[in-house]
Formats: sequence, C-alpha cells, structure tokens
Amino acid sequence: MKLPFAHPKVKKHHCFNAAAFCFFLFIQFLATPLSFADSPPPLSAWVIRWHMDSPEEINAICREAEGSFDNLLVQVRGRADAYYKSNLIPRAEELNARHGFDPLAEILDTCSQHHIQAWMNVYYLWTGTKAPRDPRHPAHFEKWRLMDNNGRMVSDYSEIEQAQNWIEGVYADPASTEYRQLFVSAVKELVETYPVAGIHLDFVRYPGASFGHGGNLTEDFMQAWGFDPRLLPETITSSELTKWHSGQMDTVDSLLTTGALIWADMRSAQVTALVRQVRQALDDADSNLVLSAAIFPDYIPAYLEKGQDWLSWSEEGLVDELYPMTYFGGRERVTKQIEHVEKLCRNSPVLLWAGLGAYIKTSDEIDEEAARISQFPIQGFSLFSLGHLLQKNQASKPYVQSLQKRRLAVSGEQKTTNTPDNLVKIIKDFKKIRQHAPVGDKTRPQLASRMNEFQKASATILPRTVNNLEQENRRIPRWLEMQGVFRYVHPYDSDKKKDDQKKLCRQARVKMVAGLSMNTISKEFSQAGSKHFQSLLPRYYLTEDNEKDKELAKLMEGEISRVFLEENGYRCYKIINKGGGDLKTWAEMPWPARRILFREALKRMANERLL
Repeated sequence: MKLPFAHPKVKKHHCFNAAAFCFFLFIQFLATPLSFADSPPPLSAWVIRWHMDSPEEINAICREAEGSFDNLLVQVRGRADAYYKSNLIPRAEELNARHGFDPLAEILDTCSQHHIQAWMNVYYLWTGTKAPRDPRHPAHFEKWRLMDNNGRMVSDYSEIEQAQNWIEGVYADPASTEYRQLFVSAVKELVETYPVAGIHLDFVRYPGASFGHGGNLTEDFMQAWGFDPRLLPETITSSELTKWHSGQMDTVDSLLTTGALIWADMRSAQVTALVRQVRQALDDADSNLVLSAAIFPDYIPAYLEKGQDWLSWSEEGLVDELYPMTYFGGRERVTKQIEHVEKLCRNSPVLLWAGLGAYIKTSDEIDEEAARISQFPIQGFSLFSLGHLLQKNQASKPYVQSLQKRRLAVSGEQKTTNTPDNLVKIIKDFKKIRQHAPVGDKTRPQLASRMNEFQKASATILPRTVNNLEQENRRIPRWLEMQGVFRYVHPYDSDKKKDDQKKLCRQARVKMVAGLSMNTISKEFSQAGSKHFQSLLPRYYLTEDNEKDKELAKLMEGEISRVFLEENGYRCYKIINKGGGDLKTWAEMPWPARRILFREALKRMANERLL
C-alpha cells in the first residue's frame, strides 16, 4: 500500500519538534516557484456507518480501498451512538441483531494497511421524531438539548417543522459544558481502546443561525448587554456586513448588527471550546494522533450561521487537517470554494483535503473538478463516499483513475479570484476588538466606533426600549402563511447555473398560477426544506420598510408572487392566509414579532432624535 504523505505528526508540520528547521522550510516554501508533485495525489474516502453493518460489507470496503485509497474516515458515531465497544455511549440500534460484532475493530483489522481515522458526529444526536430506545442515549437528556430562537427545543419539532427550519433532527447545544465533557470523554475512551490514526469531527457546528438561544449562552449575553439576544437579527448577509463596516447602515440597524456579530462570536466560541478540548485529549493520549474536521467551505456563513470558525482552528493549530465539503454545484463553485479555503489557510500548518461529492456526480464530473483543483497546493482528494461508489456499476475504479492522473501543486504563490478577503478581515478584526487585541490601523476606527456605540446603547436605550415594550399591549405585526418554491444559488455558481435556477423557479410559478398541485410542484421544482410538505413555510411576519414585504402584503389569499432573487436563491410564494393586528402582551408575542416591534420602536426613537 502506497503512503505518499508523511504520517502522522509530520502532517502537523511539527518537523519532529525542530522549530528552527520547520521555520526554514516555511521560508523556502514562500520563496519557491510553483511546482507540482511527481507522484499521484493521496486519496481519501468517507465510509458511512450503514456501509459497515456486517463483516461482509467491511470486507468489500477494504477490498475496494486496497491499492487506491490511502486514508479512510470511518464513521463510528452517527447519532450519538457507537459502532464500537463503549462503556459511555450506547450501542447503535442498527447493530442490536449482531451481538459481539464490533465494526471499528473489524475494519481496523481488515483494512490494516490504511490510515484510519474514527469519524464522529459531534452535536447531531438523533434523526426524526421517534426517540432512541436506549434510555442512556444523549437525546433523552433535556439539560443539553438545543433550543431555537423562539425558545423551543428542537427535540419538540414535528417533521414539518424540521423541514421548514432545515434541521436534520435533534441536536445538542454547543454551549452545554456537560455535553462537551461527555463528548470529550467518549473521544478519550475511543483512542485509548482502539489504534486509530486520529479523530475526524463532523457536525461540529450549530445547525443554523436560528439556534442556540434560550439557554446558558442567552443568560450570559443578557448579563453582559442588558437585553435578550433573541431580539437581534437572526442572520447577517455579506452585503449587510459590508454596509455595517463602511457606515452605510442607519443607526438602529448598525446597532442591531453589532449585537448580532457579538452573538455570533459567542456561539462560535462554544464550538471552538469543544475542538480545543478534543485537541488536548488527543495530545494527552498520544501526540501522534491526528485531528481533522469536515467543514462548510464558505467561511463567512460557516462562522456567522453555523458557529464553525475553522479559520481560527487552523491558525491556532487545533486541527491538523480540514476537509471542505465541496460536494455540490458545478466545477466553478467547487473550484472557487477550494481556492477560498486554501487561500485563507495558506499561512497555517493545516493540511487540506478537497472533499468531492462522488455520490451525486459522475467520474467525468469529478475529473473536471480535480483538473481545476490541482492548481492549488492541497494534501489530496477525498470522496464521499466509498460505500456509495461500491453501489455503482463500476464502483470506485473510474473515480480513482481520474484522480490519480492529476499532479497537485506543492508550493508557490497562487492566483486568487473572488475571495471575500475584506469580509474575513472584518470578522477577524472584530473578534480582536472583542478580545482587546491589537487590530490594523485602517480597520480599527470603524470597528471600535461600532463597538463603542453598542456598548453605550446597551447600557441605556436598548434595555429601556424593551422595558417600555413590556409595559403595554401591542398590536402584532401583519403576517402571512405561504407556500414557497425555492431554487438555491451560490455566489460562485456560473452565470449559466444561476440562469437555469431562475428559469426553473419561473417554470414552477407558471404551474402554480395554473393551479396545479403544490405537492407535485414542490417535489419537481423546489429544494431543501421547501421541497417537502407542499412547500409550506413557517408563518412570516412582515417588516414595514422591507420592499419585498411591501409587495407580498398587497397579494390576496390564493395569489402568486413574482419570482424574487433573495440572498441565497430564487423564490416564488403563494399566499394561503393573512392576519395580524390583534392586541397581545409582550410575553404573548412570538419572537419574530418581538424582533420587528423592537426594531420599529428603536427606529421611532431615532427619528425623534432620542437615539
């Protein structure tokens, strides 16, 4: 079996603890012109747990990997359960019929020539609405279950609510120190029991921007800033971040955006705390153990929405390898995403594996992606997943042959395009401001000004506004209940891809206007959560100064909107119900309504020059 890369601690660039020599090599790397490796690139593959339910399946996996793949990421923890023997974690229910069978031990023995990392899902606890049978399962413990922005535990979601909120199932709260201790203990137990090469972290993130409120972290924010973070905007777009930094936002929205950035930083710190503890646990057990992580490749949404600050992980040396999950989209998107990650991590010791979606693409498509990615000095290619390839007629052979003919760039400066360097710098410098660390002269004045404004407002006008709103009944904002077809668009997509998505949304609209079944239209045209349950969306509260909301408010029940281009794609809506305007106490108001009323109250104060 070929092992074309150093293993494993040379991969961490520790250079056998010879710091001076390592620094010399780094200087040489910067000064060396672009060159390419002579040998085929290292290949890695994910192995999903349900593709190793039996010794027969494991034998097939290892036969397929032999001579082709150097590195296997073997999923041994899918839904907070164990595909190995554990005294801490319940055994996976799928293995109950196979008494004594130990998938991890079996694959370590059968694939003994491979570099095998134990793949562990971190915060994802359970799938669906039916609870696990084992009472010891972490999904049963309310103390660490994740809550949403409305104060509901995600374990209480129905199937339609899971689809509407784009969440896979039950999650643990990253801010729970008890859950963090349990997970780190599970890591320690595993590496002390099995001779794995390392740990591969997945789902090491929040499920989205709307989650993490209502628990300990909310209390911490309220103590520090005097009001509930659920009143802040749920999301911050790239365009909003740019306007905020440049001073193009009005006073109220600027204040709320500053608060939302503080909240995002607090969330990401919880995830990073777990990564840091896992790193320490591995170093304590064996300094040669590798820590890797599967990540969302677009840093800004990964950080702001998922709390996944992989750039800090790489810069601090918390992880040895990153696997950007560049499965989706055409070669343009995949190439630019890998370029984005490589550029940001270029000055860190982390190694990058390009994670490619072989399970949904042909070998020719993977070959086209690899041809473009080869220009970047990455560690190798990783395919998702080996079990999926086994189910194809030609298995993994055409994919492996396509990748092995490539030669990866190993050094030198790269040409870079369309990477949001300025936004990344804003995030990094804002974090430094929060940590009272030095920041570049050009960025400091704007960021310091935003922070000072928020500090003053949080001590005066922000909590005072909440107090005023609590004193009297308020009219609930107008709301709509809608169905909505959605077609995703990524900033890195080709113009043709974007145009195709727009055309598909328009085709869906034609059928909606014609009165065809929304169930049929949704399954044929829509994507993500809106594909299910006839594209029924959560109740939507209208913001008075939002142009799209003004347009939607004019539609009558049963009418169809035009196709809107929104932050992440094209949408078309059908109005099924309208309401609002009734009096409610502040406590009776749903949180989406409270956010609107809070912002409107602040706007009135700004207009009256009280803010």
